[in-house]
Amino acid sequence: MAQRSDKRDNVEDLRAWRRRSGKPPRLAASRRLVLMLGGLVFVSVGTPLAVALGWAAGTVGKPGGASGSSVAGLVLGLLVMCLVVAFGLDLMLRGVSGRDWSRRFWMRAEVHLLSVLRHMPRSPRVLAACWLAVTLVLVATSLHDRHDPRAWDMTFYWFGGFLQVLIHEMGHLTAVLAVGYAPSVFEAGPLAIQFQAGPPTLALNGNWATWLYGRVEFVRSGPARAKDVAVAASGPLANLAVLAGLLLMPRMGGAFLELFLRNSGIIAGIIGFANLLPLPRARDGFATDGRQIVDVLRAGI
Repeated sequence: MAQRSDKRDNVEDLRAWRRRSGKPPRLAASRRLVLMLGGLVFVSVGTPLAVALGWAAGTVGKPGGASGSSVAGLVLGLLVMCLVVAFGLDLMLRGVSGRDWSRRFWMRAEVHLLSVLRHMPRSPRVLAACWLAVTLVLVATSLHDRHDPRAWDMTFYWFGGFLQVLIHEMGHLTAVLAVGYAPSVFEAGPLAIQFQAGPPTLALNGNWATWLYGRVEFVRSGPARAKDVAVAASGPLANLAVLAGLLLMPRMGGAFLELFLRNSGIIAGIIGFANLLPLPRARDGFATDGRQIVDVLRAGI
């Protein structure tokens, strides 16, 4: 009896030590599968782009290589793609191990980023001036070798990115109006539309965060699961529809136009597929469209 009591006490002590040590609990099988698939998507998208950008940066100054004016853009793009690949590998590792080992790191990084964004000036004019300054710098850099389409690569990514964000949010807005919901706010890049009493008013966007991913707010007219799923799915589906159209479109004359369409297609695919991943919600409530779809289906409303 005494030995059994001691053994039980040792087990309890071990469990208490594990709780105090902060060891993350084992994840559910469904979440592990989502993490592995999501990580695979990020790695599959980021790796070839990182390799392509690295190769292009290595050809600067060589005959037939990238233009010197695109060095800064190539290096920045390479750093972003390396971060995408690292995040994907982290998701895959968490899915394989079944432990949220890096959760604290990402939570701290998220808190820091949100803190920085909150302390940034929220003046629409300041944001518009920053956007215009970056645009002018990219255009001026491209004009240095204006006859070479490769010099316009990052500039076309810049404009293509904002175009795809606009298409994404327009997809959400179209679905909101189609299902009979009442939109209240539309934000995409430098544009903002307020739906108040009377006709919609167009203004400059004063929110730093939604310059990158956009936002559509609306008022639901009663519980309707199918409507909510349609609204959440419409954004990524709009981007994927653009991607499909560009892939099926016959080649058009003009190297500049083809480069812009190619870059827009790449951005459309990244935004569309990434938003369909049901990644965990951020601390401020932000969630991908895939996460919103999963939450609506789980709630059963």
